[in-house]
Amino acid sequence: MHELDVEAFCRRTWPRLHGALVLQLGSREAAEDVAQEALARAWERWERVSAMANPEGWVFRVAFNLASTDRRRRRVADRVAALRPLAPLVDRTDDILSVHAALAELPPRERAAGV
Repeated sequence: MHELDVEAFCRRTWPRLHGALVLQLGSREAAEDVAQEALARAWERWERVSAMANPEGWVFRVAFNLASTDRRRRRVADRVAALRPLAPLVDRTDDILSVHAALAELPPRERAAGV
């Protein structure tokens, strides 16, 4: 398909994609960012995506995966921000060594999850 086809696809897909992401994320701005990124990825891979049985379904899956990643990052950032006032109370060297030792004992997948 040509550039006009992908442009038409993006214009046609945008309203439903953005609306679904607003409901999922609770923020129009965050939904706009995620929807734009998902459609940009479709544009970059259009030759492959357009040959799929359900290109719109692919874009929705990519968008919802991106939304999940975005939510996880925000939760982690919120936790880190909440813990910052406690940082001076902790002897960091001992903690860092303890964490390194504990992580070294875990199997690779569990270690990755812990990190």
